[in-house]
Amino acid sequence: MTIKHFINLAPFLRAKRLKAGITQGELAAALGYTSPQFVSNWERGASRPPMDSLLSIMQILKIPKKEFLELLLDENRRYLEDMLSSDVRRRRRRAG
Repeated sequence: MTIKHFINLAPFLRAKRLKAGITQGELAAALGYTSPQFVSNWERGASRPPMDSLLSIMQILKIPKKEFLELLLDENRRYLEDMLSSDVRRRRRRAG
């Protein structure tokens, strides 16, 4: 996925972290990371949290599973729609 596909997740994670009153460093440490840069990258949309960290993030930030799942599914749906649209446009250009 490219950075534009993390648009919803990045501000969502930041808002939830701030609501929980946790710093980037505290969240990173709770997840076993040595630097808050990992969390900063997620919140800027530069990268995405690893799948094996999602449950811990939800627990630490007290994010309801259904809310988080819906966000992730929506992001992935948009990503797939973009990919399919791009593929269709490429095929049409080649055929045209």
